[in-house]
Amino acid sequence: MTSKILITIGGGCYFSSHMSLLSFDLDNEQFDIAFSKENNIYGESTKGFLGLVESPLGYLITSEAQIHILSKSLLSSQSLTYKFLNDEHYTHWSDYHNKYFVANTGLDTIEVLDKDMRPNKSIHLLQQKDLFRILAQTASSIKQKIFPRDCSLTINPTLEDIRYKKLSKKIILPGLQKYFLPALFRARSIDFRFAFMRPHVVHPNYICEFDDDILVTLKNPGEVRSIYSKQILLKGLKGPHDGCLRNNTYLLTESSNGIVSWADNIHRSTDLKSANFKRVQVCDPKKGFLRGVELISDEHLLVAVSKRREVQDDQPAWLALINKKIGFVEKKYEIPYELGTNPFSILKID
Repeated sequence: MTSKILITIGGGCYFSSHMSLLSFDLDNEQFDIAFSKENNIYGESTKGFLGLVESPLGYLITSEAQIHILSKSLLSSQSLTYKFLNDEHYTHWSDYHNKYFVANTGLDTIEVLDKDMRPNKSIHLLQQKDLFRILAQTASSIKQKIFPRDCSLTINPTLEDIRYKKLSKKIILPGLQKYFLPALFRARSIDFRFAFMRPHVVHPNYICEFDDDILVTLKNPGEVRSIYSKQILLKGLKGPHDGCLRNNTYLLTESSNGIVSWADNIHRSTDLKSANFKRVQVCDPKKGFLRGVELISDEHLLVAVSKRREVQDDQPAWLALINKKIGFVEKKYEIPYELGTNPFSILKID
């Protein structure tokens, strides 16, 4: 079983001026800060570093409005940003396509960049079936403006305003604009990095590649979908976040119900349709949610559990070691509270 793990993490329950990458040694159960970078877009944030993947250039790490390339030695980094980046979750390099694919979560798109990380095109993810969700979100938003004390149909606005206090630009009916006027929506001279775009419509989370097929995990409709064929490979999921392939094992976290699942012998994306998934309940979804999963041996998974803001005590975030063969949480590793409560990605490095 590998002993070296990298974890992206954010404050979650508190704001921080720095974004951190943690290292974790399974042998001595020690957490350390492996790399830290100042948040020079927002000054401070609750999220920190988000998606973490490996690429030929080193490690690709996203933050809310930047893409960072970190050397394999963890000693140097370079960053870039674009005005259309809004809460982007993952950046994936594809050798097959010779391009980068970015889950631009706030705009509900996949951004395609060329090998020099210059914008190539934008893939809009909204489909006709998403219109009902947009209309429901729009009605909820209007209701909140008329009856601000009624929070039954939407996220607590006070909590959201505090969490995204740096996002000062207000976009009118963004869901409807994304759906009916996507080209015009993007063509306007708006710095989307500072725009409050919630609630998102489909909320793309994770990007996974199967040879010539690129899959995206969509939180709100609960799907794993091909961005090219538009085929839905998995559906009926509860807030899917990570959907990644490791040694022909497909790993999936569901942030809304605290369940991690996996299926072995996955060689093509279409294998997911008939796959026999094994599922483990990792946490109480009222207290925590799953973001970040890694296959660390043939018999073990490692899953990250973030603390929910609604939990008022000093409960820390933690990692769960899952025994694949037996299907249960074998061990828990608590992340020191001061290092952050919002882990996002896990990656093994040896």
